[in-house]
Amino acid sequence: MGMFQGLGNIMKLLTPLLTGFAAVTLSLNAQQQPRVAVTTATPPATPPPGRPIAGYVAQEDKWIEAPATLPGAQMMVLQGDVTRPGPYTIRLRFPAGYQVPLHSSPNELNMTVISGALHIGIAPNFDVNNSKEIGALSFATIPARMRHTEWVDTETIVQVHGLGPFNIQQAYPQATARVSP
Repeated sequence: MGMFQGLGNIMKLLTPLLTGFAAVTLSLNAQQQPRVAVTTATPPATPPPGRPIAGYVAQEDKWIEAPATLPGAQMMVLQGDVTRPGPYTIRLRFPAGYQVPLHSSPNELNMTVISGALHIGIAPNFDVNNSKEIGALSFATIPARMRHTEWVDTETIVQVHGLGPFNIQQAYPQATARVSP
């Protein structure tokens, strides 16, 4: 019993010493840790004044004539101004049999086919063997200044987004977009 009693006395002496040592160590570590500011503010439920949320409701389609370089096609502007620098999103509706002659754009074009199918040809003519068909819900990116052709067999709606201005530069100015009979 005497041995355990001696250990008990040693523990009584060491406990305050070890507790003090642990408190000093924790205090020093806390001082060395970088302090992080925590905010509890929640973001506003509505956008700030002057910044409305932009959206699109399918039943409110407002189709207009597409630019003169796409005669017979229709366009819907969803975002931005296609005539100015900056982001834009548009939809183009092409009637069945529509063909766009060889052209390029000064900016990259990002296209998503909403309905129908779009053929993209990387050739100086409408070459079915050198084309890629992009079906509904598929996506394609056309690099800036890449000459290409496009055509559809059935009515097709394509959503295009990129940085404006949206500009189609015909490779052969005498060529025009047309609808095949």
